[in-house]
Amino acid sequence: MRILISGVYIYSDNEVKEGYIYIDRDKIADISYSKEIPIEYEFSELHYTFKNNAIIFRGFSVAITPSLYPCRGSIKCIDYSIFSKDEIKTFIISSFYDLFMTGVTLPIIFNEPYIDQLYDVIRSYKLKSIIIIDEEDYIDKFLHVKEAIVGTTSKDLSDKYSVLYIDRSSICSLEEVGKENCKIVYMKNLYLPQYILIYRHMCSKDVRPLLFSGYLLISGTYNIEANTPADLIIYKLDKIIHAPLLKVDPLSIIARGFNPDLVIQDGDVIVEENMNYVLNERNLLKNIKLVI
Repeated sequence: MRILISGVYIYSDNEVKEGYIYIDRDKIADISYSKEIPIEYEFSELHYTFKNNAIIFRGFSVAITPSLYPCRGSIKCIDYSIFSKDEIKTFIISSFYDLFMTGVTLPIIFNEPYIDQLYDVIRSYKLKSIIIIDEEDYIDKFLHVKEAIVGTTSKDLSDKYSVLYIDRSSICSLEEVGKENCKIVYMKNLYLPQYILIYRHMCSKDVRPLLFSGYLLISGTYNIEANTPADLIIYKLDKIIHAPLLKVDPLSIIARGFNPDLVIQDGDVIVEENMNYVLNERNLLKNIKLVI
């Protein structure tokens, strides 16, 4: 799909500039802050023009354990032995629903004990994610799933299967944000990536890259540039609850904890005005009620 997004503020390289973004399939094909929009872009299947009333960020990427969905925000969890495989799959699907709604376009799956159920969900719903696996059989299995980007904390397995190597010491808890070797924040069962920004006020280090960890792993940058993944989130600025400090602190709109108004993943609109186009909330609610 081709998408033109014009009349928008773009947050990239720690700056906010007015411009447009042109998406062709799963990549950002063009981005400009000065030149006029080429006429052929006007024939895109979708054209969002915001008249300078919206701001675009890279989609978030943080580490979570999807099966912990029922435990999110809770000090104590549940005995999972009472749940069937299908019920655990519902937890995993519900996690992805929440992740999409909060703007997480590249979740990093870590410490997931129910790998078989995760595999079924990823394959069935074609859910893009980085999956950190240290079991050889599962690495081989996920390599055949197009949407899965396989990573491992084992150098031997990384070399053997030519998959992404992730240093385990670089994965930190939310409380460890700001430490020297912290590159990926493991949110566990707290899925709001905005929590990371709390630590801007508690440590002197730049925590912005931690919002976009997966993109640094696969692209080497989280900046919005041509030929990078078309994974973007958009906040409309014509809402008083948003009203960010555009020039002073654009990240303030994220820190306030509101969900994005538009979420784009691989060039497809997956969330728009609180409507999730990938996963059906009503069906999930029915299953969750039965389970919990």
